[in-house]
Amino acid sequence: MRFTRSSALYNQLYYRYNTVRHKNVSILKKIRILLRKRFVNINSVWDSVNISDEQKSSNFFYCIDENVVPVSNKIIYDNLTPDYKIILENSLSNILRNGDKISEKIRFYLEKIKVKLPGYIESINKIESGPCTSFKDALQRILFVNQLVWQEGHKLVGLGHLDWILADYYENDKKCGVLDKESALELIKDFLKLLHGHYEYKSSSLLGDTGQIIILGGLDVDGNYKSNELTKIFIQAVKDLHLPDPKVLLRVSKNIPDDLLNDSIDCIATGIGCPLFANDDVIIPILESFGYPKDDSYNYGTSACWEPFITGKSVDANNIFQLNLLEPLVRLLDDKKLPGVKDFNSLLENYKKELKFYIKESLEIVSKFKWEKYPVLSLFIQKNSESKPFYSDIGFTTVALSNTVNSLLNIKKYVYDNKVFSLDDISNFIKSDFKGNDKVRNLLKENAVYFGSDDDENIKLTNDIFVSLSNFISSCNTRLDKKIKIGASSPSYISLAKSFPGSPDGRKKGEAFNVHISNENSKDYSSLFSFAASLDYRDNRFNGNVIDFMVSPSFIKNNFNKFRDMLRVSFLQGIFEMQINVLDSKTLIAAKESPELFPNLIVRVWGFSAYFNDLPESYKNVLIHRALESERSYN
Repeated sequence: MRFTRSSALYNQLYYRYNTVRHKNVSILKKIRILLRKRFVNINSVWDSVNISDEQKSSNFFYCIDENVVPVSNKIIYDNLTPDYKIILENSLSNILRNGDKISEKIRFYLEKIKVKLPGYIESINKIESGPCTSFKDALQRILFVNQLVWQEGHKLVGLGHLDWILADYYENDKKCGVLDKESALELIKDFLKLLHGHYEYKSSSLLGDTGQIIILGGLDVDGNYKSNELTKIFIQAVKDLHLPDPKVLLRVSKNIPDDLLNDSIDCIATGIGCPLFANDDVIIPILESFGYPKDDSYNYGTSACWEPFITGKSVDANNIFQLNLLEPLVRLLDDKKLPGVKDFNSLLENYKKELKFYIKESLEIVSKFKWEKYPVLSLFIQKNSESKPFYSDIGFTTVALSNTVNSLLNIKKYVYDNKVFSLDDISNFIKSDFKGNDKVRNLLKENAVYFGSDDDENIKLTNDIFVSLSNFISSCNTRLDKKIKIGASSPSYISLAKSFPGSPDGRKKGEAFNVHISNENSKDYSSLFSFAASLDYRDNRFNGNVIDFMVSPSFIKNNFNKFRDMLRVSFLQGIFEMQINVLDSKTLIAAKESPELFPNLIVRVWGFSAYFNDLPESYKNVLIHRALESERSYN
């Protein structure tokens, strides 16, 4: 995910250092790596790229020069998925334009590949001369476009709805006897391993954060659940390879077949953290009501993690800004006018006023962003009659909705209902970071378990804040010629909390905010699912709303059918999205103490999976804490 920076050029440079930042090597070696890098203008990329003759697969070519680093003083679009059908249904010669500079540079680039990798000349010639002719050719074309987009400087490049767009090529090859299920599985594994091969280079803020998401399954325009043999083959390939990346998102529905749901749970149970589930029964109607045509709504994909958008037609910036919903409350508690707030409803209204002011400040920042052009990516994005992408909206993500709701309910209980403390007391506790008041902090912390539990007051307050937030964004959005979407999930629950003051939910300064839609202290999973299904995701509130919960491997193993039925009930109830971390605290603690014994331990982070050993200590600690809390509550 991209975090907002004051300088777009700094933003680009910061994230193009990935290969250096992520390597666990000496400073001297990092300097040597850095000196090999060539920082170039986005339009000069193709003049600078070198082709490596190192290929890890004999089936496909995939060339990315990690030492060429495109930079700009504007923001380069990321979190996008090209329309790979364009290269499947056309020859590259028909896509490229005569006399166009970028087209000529791509042709020159292809000639360099032919010289360096003569074994792939036939594959390249097929791409240049005509539409796709086979399943293998289709995978190669997707890899080719994917490498172009990465090389141009875009990060977090998605892979599209692969089981749908590849189905005809797969079935035709099977009928002709040139392919069977087993050989297709091996081709897909090669395909996935090549995409995984530039793991460090492609990772953004953390290792594993590559945005390489594969969409599978889902409802078609007739309302039927559409999956095929490839759906299951992709899930099997991901399970067999046991790599944290690429990742899979499975579009689900109340009508999802049992055998596909079973395969998905088997895959999740390995601990790799996917598939992530997105509920078509909820998401598609919201997309239609937002204004997307029916056909587009039924063909949605997601940005790097979980933010719905229209694949191949959108250049949406769905992760452009993160809102901290605790910020207005902390400002309010620091206000000298606070003693004039006599009851909880008055406090809530004052919070909303601060929230609206905070939104205005945030929109002012975003309105000043400048965007770089994207000459190569634009070749593989569908255009409208004005030769522009169909959609170019922006998305805000949020942190600390849970902490804010719990803080407000604590204030209601202990200040206004039970009159244990005054608002001034609460304000002073926070300003002192609970110094000398451990009992107070524990009281607030232990009772701040409202969010994520199936309680009417909690649900009502959460929806009140969520809806107010979206209304304020809509009413204040006067300077941006774009629609704005918001969501209740964000990767910033650690980074934005590092220097943030404590809060009335018992959180101390610097402690991580709560994660997405979760509650390790909830009484049971069904309570969390019921809570999430009761949230109001309509209007513009669909930019990622993920239930994030933990379960031990033994729990799934010993309760497989019940677990599957519980998930199916949650889809029927109306949950929006769900990701599941299968792990136990003992393993995590042991891996932290002796990382060399657990080199391949994979965990779910944000909306992606990563090796536990690659994570910063702060993320390891949060996972361990959540696992311990979950085990105390559920097991």
